[in-house]
Amino acid sequence: MRSVTCKAPVNIARIIYWGKRHKELILPINDSISMALGTNELCAKTTITASEKFQHNRMWLNDEELLYEEDSRLMSSSTSPPIKRTRNNAGAASERLSDALSPQLLEMLKDRFEEQTNQIASHVRNAEQRILSSLMERLDSIAGEVKQMGARVIDLEREVVDLRSQRDRLDERVERLDREVADLRTLGGRVGGIEARLAAEHMATSACELRIHGVPFVEGENVRALFNKLCFNLQLTPPPRIRDVFRARQTQHSNVDPVIIVKMENVREKINLLSKIGIYRRESKRQLGLQFFSFDSEAAVYVNEQFLSENYIIFKEAMRMKKHKILAAVFTRRGLVHV
Repeated sequence: MRSVTCKAPVNIARIIYWGKRHKELILPINDSISMALGTNELCAKTTITASEKFQHNRMWLNDEELLYEEDSRLMSSSTSPPIKRTRNNAGAASERLSDALSPQLLEMLKDRFEEQTNQIASHVRNAEQRILSSLMERLDSIAGEVKQMGARVIDLEREVVDLRSQRDRLDERVERLDREVADLRTLGGRVGGIEARLAAEHMATSACELRIHGVPFVEGENVRALFNKLCFNLQLTPPPRIRDVFRARQTQHSNVDPVIIVKMENVREKINLLSKIGIYRRESKRQLGLQFFSFDSEAAVYVNEQFLSENYIIFKEAMRMKKHKILAAVFTRRGLVHV
């Protein structure tokens, strides 16, 4: 069974054709203008199907079957009916095709087909060879890259091992530093304790010292004997125990006799001596004089506690304020200034 479908566009004449003015040259009498519609918009569609199994002719127009006889207008020879022409053309084409397909033509077509097949196979083989060669080159390149990446991975693993080793060494060093810091902190605490004890001892030592002002310096003098005379004249018997007694160093460009510094054995001995001096001053209403040191003079002699530099500054300022009658009394005890 064979089937053929044709589409014919609709043509609308604006200026119609009036015939030929020259039949041999096929020249029209007048010009004509027509307009053809698109086949998607409007057209005539005809489908013809032929088969040996068909018993008779049948026709459909606009999806409705039409009844006609063999001698109807569609089959009339005078009008060159389309169905009859179609049959005749189909038969003639079949005969021409049968005549054309001779053995020589078939052999030629077969040879041509084999030639084309061989060419196609050759092209396919060449294409396969090129593709395979390109793939092999790419695989070799990828293999080289993989090898390089493997070597790089090995290097990175070694670097990681080295970094871990360095990290472990750094951790050990940090631990040692932490221990050293802890030891330093402990040592700092000990040093602080030692400094506190030294300061306390210095305070205690300073609290046990006396300064005697106003005793003239005599070449070859015995300072300890002078101190013992003071204690004897104050009726302080037995004399207090002392660790040392000496004159302070003479300051440059100073006309004042250097003071005598007495380092008592303990604070109690110092307090007893100062108490005796205080009793004498209250009872006699006089200052301690040089006669207590066997000098033929009643010049005043002052016995004060030894101060730290800060307390000495405070003591001097307090004495200045007492002189100006800002303070009523100033006295010292155990290295401290009391007002």
